[in-house]
Amino acid sequence: MKKFNKIVYFLFSVIASLILLMPVNVNAEGNSKSVELTLNKDYKNCEIKLTFSEAGDYEASITDGTDKNTYYFGKVDSTTMTCQIEKAKAGTWTVTVTGEGSVPKFTASMNGNADTTTSAVDDSISVGKDIVGLSVYFKDNYLVAEWADDTVGNVNVRVSNLDNSEQIAKETVSEKHFEVEIPATVKNITVGIVPSSSSSVTGAEQVFTFEVPSYPSDVNVEFPSAEYVNSTELTAKVNINATYSFLVEVNGTKTYESKDNGAGEYDVPVTLSMDSSNNVKLYVIDENGNMFSQTKDYIVDLTAPELSLAGDYDNLSTYADTVEFSGTIADYDTFVINDENIVPTSDGTWTYKATLHLGENTVNIKATDLAGNVTEYNFVVQMLEQKTDYTKIYVTIGFVLVIIIVAAIIFIKKNPRQPKQTKTKKVKASSKVQKPKTVKEKKEKEPVKLSVSKKKVIKLVIDYVLPVVAILYVFNFVLLAGMISSGSMEPTLMTGSVMFGNRLAYVKNDVQRGDIIFFKHENSVAGKRVIGITGDKIEFFDGDVYLNGEKLEEDYLAFDTDTNCSESFVVPEGKLFVMGDNRENSSDSRAWENPYVDPSDIVAKLIFVTPPWFANLYY
Repeated sequence: MKKFNKIVYFLFSVIASLILLMPVNVNAEGNSKSVELTLNKDYKNCEIKLTFSEAGDYEASITDGTDKNTYYFGKVDSTTMTCQIEKAKAGTWTVTVTGEGSVPKFTASMNGNADTTTSAVDDSISVGKDIVGLSVYFKDNYLVAEWADDTVGNVNVRVSNLDNSEQIAKETVSEKHFEVEIPATVKNITVGIVPSSSSSVTGAEQVFTFEVPSYPSDVNVEFPSAEYVNSTELTAKVNINATYSFLVEVNGTKTYESKDNGAGEYDVPVTLSMDSSNNVKLYVIDENGNMFSQTKDYIVDLTAPELSLAGDYDNLSTYADTVEFSGTIADYDTFVINDENIVPTSDGTWTYKATLHLGENTVNIKATDLAGNVTEYNFVVQMLEQKTDYTKIYVTIGFVLVIIIVAAIIFIKKNPRQPKQTKTKKVKASSKVQKPKTVKEKKEKEPVKLSVSKKKVIKLVIDYVLPVVAILYVFNFVLLAGMISSGSMEPTLMTGSVMFGNRLAYVKNDVQRGDIIFFKHENSVAGKRVIGITGDKIEFFDGDVYLNGEKLEEDYLAFDTDTNCSESFVVPEGKLFVMGDNRENSSDSRAWENPYVDPSDIVAKLIFVTPPWFANLYY
């Protein structure tokens, strides 16, 4: 039996002499860090080795958790330190590393001989701390355990209430991730993690104890307050008084991450999905990896309200003191006209009667939705001063004058004044002696004779004055006559030609396309051809004019005339679009700041113009 014991002792001594690696990764962010090593058995002549990820000047010690004995490490080089321990008892040992600056990540490993002749435990067995990349942290009210080890297999995880030993969760995990919700009443928990293959081995389980953290008091997060937004790029304000990392998730997808932010105020970008609902979570992460979130829901709306007007009210002129606007609206939150709230009907139609004052009246129609998108119209309505229309009066007076003049001329020609001949009367003899007539009786019976001067005045008025008055009236109220002073209408109206226009052409008739009109423009009278009337769409392609989608045939233009315009126009209600026939040398609706002519400004419509030789003669 003694011989058997010696053989067993020898075999275990050989096995225990193999290196037992127990790596532990530590995030070193201060000037002192500690890590615990768990020895499952007693060892003799063991060596603890520390390997640092960065070179530096460090000091390290290891303390026996049972006897509280402390041993110090010696420096091998700038990245390696070792400590020799003659006898190391089973239990938890604490390695402490200090440095002048921050302590980087380091790995602690141990090798030695087992100080026993009876143990049947294999020193190469996996324990909890052998799980590569193991991290345990809190994510809001959830406990999370994660690891990166692909070889460890299934892992057993148990979570208990430390205060009453009540079990919260116990699972076998194969996905390298575990999480469980911690009830709000639980203040302290214990977590045990061990590979399933070694769960029956005493001491193989790694045990953690935590105080359940609450949202840190030194963190303040402010989101934009609106629920509906019209942008996919927002900014959250984060104020922290310690070191934290930031992580932003939108609908479960990470959109932003920033690590190790010191105390201060930060603008954290939040990128939303277009035209959809967005659940935003902004996490602040402390030095222990615990994650605390603030959430906010947003709806992105990039479409402005649908607002349409029943007519084109811009530059509208009226003699009335009120004007009514109407239209339709949809997808809006507020609707105002000149800052007055408007309530449409259930189908979205609306009307609004505006009170005008003399002159220009500015009208603002504005619809805004919950996201802040705006559809807006601004235009000017002109209230004109009411004036008496003397046109009919002038026409009537002129007509009467013409009749009087014509009647007077005819009467004079048919009844010329001739001197009266004296007739000799035979006096019959009478026995009666007639009494001589008195002066009064002579005056009553003798005809009144006009003096020569009055006859001449009447003749002068009839022969000269009345014709002049008639001519002046006709050319002021019936006809327009003038000389063409520019070449904007050539070859139709040649410079120097004399034109005659009908002032009464549009008393009863409407303006037609193709009419040549004379109208008031910038303190003068201009002559142009009417191209478009109310509602017409005018476009230009390859030098030609297109009216309502059809090419306009203009045989009155000179050969190869190029209209020289690339814009398009839609003629408003009650307006005219005009152009000169000399398209390459004409200032007209194509170039004017206000492109359209109001019919009330028309002076006359062209009747005829003198032939071109007259213009040549003039020059």
